[in-house]
Amino acid sequence: MFMQCKIYDRAKIILEKNKKFLTNVFSLIMLQGGQYVLTLATLPYLARVLSPSQFGIYGFALAISQYCIIATNYGFDISATKDIAINKENKEKISSLFWNVLAAKFFLAILCFFFLILLCTFIPQLYDCALIIVLASTQVIGSVLFPNWFFQGVEKLWGITVSNLIARGCGLLFILCLVKSKDDLMIAIIIQSLVTISSGLIGFTLVLSKKLVVKSKITFHFVFFNLKKSFSFFISNVAISFYTLSTVIVLGIFSSSRDAGLFNGVDKIRMAVTGIVIIMNGAIYPRIISILENDERKAAWFIKNVAIFKLVITFFMSFLLYLFSNEVVYCILGNEYSNAVVDMKIMSPLIFLVTASVILANYILLPFGYNKVFVSIPIVVAVVHIAIAIPLCLMWGATGGAIAIFISEALTNILLLYFAITYGLVKKVMESKND
Repeated sequence: MFMQCKIYDRAKIILEKNKKFLTNVFSLIMLQGGQYVLTLATLPYLARVLSPSQFGIYGFALAISQYCIIATNYGFDISATKDIAINKENKEKISSLFWNVLAAKFFLAILCFFFLILLCTFIPQLYDCALIIVLASTQVIGSVLFPNWFFQGVEKLWGITVSNLIARGCGLLFILCLVKSKDDLMIAIIIQSLVTISSGLIGFTLVLSKKLVVKSKITFHFVFFNLKKSFSFFISNVAISFYTLSTVIVLGIFSSSRDAGLFNGVDKIRMAVTGIVIIMNGAIYPRIISILENDERKAAWFIKNVAIFKLVITFFMSFLLYLFSNEVVYCILGNEYSNAVVDMKIMSPLIFLVTASVILANYILLPFGYNKVFVSIPIVVAVVHIAIAIPLCLMWGATGGAIAIFISEALTNILLLYFAITYGLVKKVMESKND
């Protein structure tokens, strides 16, 4: 009886100490669960109604818009999140960070729109669907307003959950009501953009209504300082996007919209499955930073446990997706996507590989201060990916794109693991204990 009481008391203490973290994890699980249901409802519907060719244009336009979003996010999802996490008890400081980062993002958004219009004017492949691309890129407005980096830093991730689920739930209803044939491609794009903008407005309103920040002066010096500080993370994000987003663009330019549609379909499935585990990064990264500020050994022990759990789970997820690729493609995408089964099999290991690369980069190398390696590896892999993606897409279409992204993710993991072992970080994490 005494032993049971002791275990109960210890469990109670652990839960109390980690209440905020567990609440955040629960919020993100709720978010991913909701997004998973919404994706399973939206993806099969759009894939069938739009047809592979139109669905390819849909994916092509959204991929280009994602580059604009990456440009406006810059590197704030890492640098600003870290600064907020360290200073979360200082309301004046986080308020100053909030408003100045927001100003920097608005400045970047204006530059993006000008640059995008120039590209659509002078590149024939973009000019042909310029209106669709511009409409898709209005998502940037929502990205600028949505303070996910702030919610992560202050560890109040319910804000991300509420904003996303309300907006995406409404978006699904509009898609089901308004998108009825392949001629409704533009309507589907407009709805997607409005979902992102609505999510941003809801998130921004939550920050103000809950009085998480106060008024603070925006200065050119601080805006420029934040841009300079986040530049290396921006380069890393852009480089990563070259082998996560560029494949569908390469297919759209060098192959066909049908191949882009086949690849886009299986990639959406892969991302939805990966998101089940990856979504927790929003809670885990700030928690690692917070623990590391006070106790390096405790942080290493925390990283080890999270890494083991995630790697085991994603290994089995990859295996099951490979095993049931045929059933998944036919069930979610439909008969017109039968040629994409091979692509699904090739991309199924990415669930494990992407998770492993996030652990090595975001949980180990970055928190322990190896920023240069964090930035350099994606640049190297991006160059390799573009070099192999174009010929592979020309030869084998969507299958070539799937092979290219698999090679790139495998190379990323090899390089990350090499440096993590070389710097003794893998040993430090694996030998850590909870004292």
